[in-house]
Amino acid sequence: MEAESPGLWVKGFRGESIKMKVCSKCKKGLPLTTEYFSPCKANQDGFRGRCRDCINRENRKYRSKNKEQINQYGREHYNKDEERIKWLKKKYNLTPEAFDILLHNQGGVCAICKTKDWGKQGPIVDHNHITGQIRGILCSICNKGIGCLQDSPTILRLATDYLEKAN
Repeated sequence: MEAESPGLWVKGFRGESIKMKVCSKCKKGLPLTTEYFSPCKANQDGFRGRCRDCINRENRKYRSKNKEQINQYGREHYNKDEERIKWLKKKYNLTPEAFDILLHNQGGVCAICKTKDWGKQGPIVDHNHITGQIRGILCSICNKGIGCLQDSPTILRLATDYLEKAN
């Protein structure tokens, strides 16, 4: 037991001291870690008073009880275009103008299959997962296809050979 630190201490499986905290809601004594308690700078021990399970249970209950209000708020405040613009800037450092230029330079179609049917997600920025370099704009089917083939030209050639032999 450590006298200088507030809280309950117990011996762990390997003999180490583990600090415990009692959840203010369910009254269970749980290890004082981020696995069981969310951080909170306002509290002296740096963690919320209620355990994650209790908070999650309350959140699920609230969401099921107020589903229509929550959905209505989302419809009124979520702008898909604005979110996409922010995401493209954050992930690829790509402005809407630069995206439009990329798409225009490949004829306004998918760089692989040449379709204008982008699917539900719309045009997708394809990039090298190692370097981050943008390769082009793809439809969702082509993007998923090369992703499933691990972005590997070798695997893609083998798949092409397989399809040509099978047909």
